Amino acid sequence: VSGTPNLLRLQSSVEVTKPDVNEAMQAANTTMAAVQKTRKADGVADADLATSGLSVQPNYNYSSKGAQLTGYTVTENLSVVLRNLAGAGAAISGAAKAGGDALRIGSASLDIDDDDALVAQARQQAFADAKAKAQAYASAAGRTLGAVVSISETTNTQPQPVYFSTAVPAAAAEAAVPIQAGSQDVSVTANVVWSFG
Repeated sequence: VSGTPNLLRLQSSVEVTKPDVNEAMQAANTTMAAVQKTRKADGVADADLATSGLSVQPNYNYSSKGAQLTGYTVTENLSVVLRNLAGAGAAISGAAKAGGDALRIGSASLDIDDDDALVAQARQQAFADAKAKAQAYASAAGRTLGAVVSISETTNTQPQPVYFSTAVPAAAAEAAVPIQAGSQDVSVTANVVWSFG
């Protein structure tokens, strides 16, 4: 069965390179704080913001003289759930403006917040399909369908990816990123075993 996604899961990061590790950390912290402030101003709840990674990497210039340390790159990752899909495009653009050239968007995926009703509907359809096939086999064998012996299922509710480039230029922050919800499939595979009657 299909449903309409109503939220966007976004993986973003701030990446800063400076000659000094403390300078790189401070710049990354300041930029990430500005991005988080923008997210909160857009109505994103604290529970929907999560620091999901931190990396401090030295950079070297390799030449005939050997490796020379040229600076450090600090990357701070932020996982965000944007529950207002209508305002998600503006929220992404606002974060790009706050983060500037340091902001990176790693991935984004549309998802359905509460898909229990869709899963239940898919489950009913899967069982009805399995029963119809079992009855056809029983009839072909000259038997009747007996009691259910076992049931197992596999549920698939994969988020739908949205593709962005790795870096979001600051100039892109002037217009809202166009987001189209489309539809998302929810499927249930039911394996049902009946006895013959």
